[in-house]
Amino acid sequence: MAGNACPAGAENTGVPLGSERCGRLGRWRLRLPLRAVVATVSLLAIAGPVFGATTTRKVVTRIDISGTPVGGNPSGGSGTFTLRSGSTTDSGSMSYSFFGNPMKGSVTLTGKHGELDMSLTSRPSGLNVDSQGLDLWTGTWKIASGTGAYAGAKGVGAYLGIIGPNYQVKLHFEGFRT
Repeated sequence: MAGNACPAGAENTGVPLGSERCGRLGRWRLRLPLRAVVATVSLLAIAGPVFGATTTRKVVTRIDISGTPVGGNPSGGSGTFTLRSGSTTDSGSMSYSFFGNPMKGSVTLTGKHGELDMSLTSRPSGLNVDSQGLDLWTGTWKIASGTGAYAGAKGVGAYLGIIGPNYQVKLHFEGFRT
């Protein structure tokens, strides 16, 4: 008889607990935890977007810059860039400047999809190969602001730069954008 017992208050039809024939209250009690889980998950799925909860997805971002210093001064100049970030590609003009010690800097990319401003922090390599400016720069970057398709973008990463003859600048940025 113990195998046929329904919960208290349920009609005992002689059918084991959990079956379709156990009284109405018995089925409810067995399914209550499952119903509570389903209701909670459904509520969270609906409430998340309503209350502004979002999931951020990191997108690998790569930017290559080629620049020429203004007036032979390696601390500032302009040039071109190419950007690959997920399925987004862009290219256009750029300007850069470096200042201070430790060296800080900024890069502004102006492409087909908008403008992207990045702040940089450089670490001196100490190579200073020759008087023509051959050197290696490393550092980190962070998106400061953006317009167009880049409005509201956030991102961080690292970069490696080679300063070539006559202070020609080649920088490669790798990181993530959200």
